[in-house]
Amino acid sequence: MHFCLTNVEFWSSLRSASSNVAAAEEIPVWTRRLLQAQSDEECVRTNLHLRGVVVRQGAVFQAAEPFVELVFEVISQGVGTGYGIGQALDLVVEVVEGEPAKEEIDSGNGDVVEHCRRVLRGHIELLYSLAESMDELVVFGAVELLAVIDARDARLLALVDRLDERELLQKSGDVYKGEWIHRNYRALLGQIRAGAWG
Repeated sequence: MHFCLTNVEFWSSLRSASSNVAAAEEIPVWTRRLLQAQSDEECVRTNLHLRGVVVRQGAVFQAAEPFVELVFEVISQGVGTGYGIGQALDLVVEVVEGEPAKEEIDSGNGDVVEHCRRVLRGHIELLYSLAESMDELVVFGAVELLAVIDARDARLLALVDRLDERELLQKSGDVYKGEWIHRNYRALLGQIRAGAWG
């Protein structure tokens, strides 16, 4: 697919998880809002809105592929907060670990998830850069996406060993949420190291 990320007509032509035919047009605005979010509350609100457009209960739609490209394009421009980038990466994880929606299969786009993964592989160096963040949610998302690309890659395994020795900052204001992130992040590192991820 050729991406015209600044073209409203391009976005409006895409199938999405929403019954609102104009929903895909709003993806660029909501993606930037998510990436620039300053609080957990703002992240949750914008994340839920985007989830209702690109993916529905694990079913991935056509609009997800340019959404993944847009996320990394905006991050590469230096735009984003720890809150926002972490939440955006979490949504990308949901997309690349999903299954094609029935509507996509019926439209001959049953490879939509693989297309999203191909976009993801094009940003591998940015993912490794994000994995050096001191924000635990950002690192969690970046490492999980690197594992989607290749959980047995020697470079990823070396990164996991290094990360396991690092103390990271938990940016969540919610102590229980912070503990959940930390627990799952540590579990992810252990699964990758043991060859049990995926």
